[in-house]
Amino acid sequence: MAVNKENHDEIYRKGLAEGFIVTDAVQHYDYDNYSTGNLEPLLEQLLLTPWDCDGMPVYALAVTNIDYGKERSRGYRDTGNIEFWVYDEEQGAPVNLAALRPDGYRLTDSYGKTIIASQAAIETAEFATASSYCFHVFTAREFFETRNYVNGRMGLPKATPQDYKNYLVEIERKMKNENLIAVGKITKPEDMYQAYDTLDDYKR
Repeated sequence: MAVNKENHDEIYRKGLAEGFIVTDAVQHYDYDNYSTGNLEPLLEQLLLTPWDCDGMPVYALAVTNIDYGKERSRGYRDTGNIEFWVYDEEQGAPVNLAALRPDGYRLTDSYGKTIIASQAAIETAEFATASSYCFHVFTAREFFETRNYVNGRMGLPKATPQDYKNYLVEIERKMKNENLIAVGKITKPEDMYQAYDTLDDYKR
């Protein structure tokens, strides 16, 4: 199903009910696929899926193009290839399921019902696209990359660490007073210290 600003909320809530959770979200810019030299905003999300693989919880890595111009011309947002990952205890690290099980793997839901990987990828892409409309708190790197890209195009000065602190203060105020719902690692005021910690790299 094509996901857009009209239907994303319904698809997102359906995915939540099924067991999808956005555990992390990071925005960055990259050159588009048509070599025009234009930068486009991409949202990379790590999702906990409703499925297991041999008892191991399955995560998904999804990248969604959130460029407004592309969405307007298509009529929907596009999420690229979905990668499924598990934590492999033998290796002590996250591993891509396709690499761990090159001969194929089986995903099962909480009732033990099997879902084929291709169908799982479609459902995951729909949820990832829908959740890309949700708000997430920018790290300092995300904030400076985004703000400086926009400021540069408008001929404005580069953002400063104080600008980022002001942004975080406003976000925390909205979380407390306006019930702002965020996804990813930082979802409530008590989590905001994680965002402030990302400023450490910019104090040197």
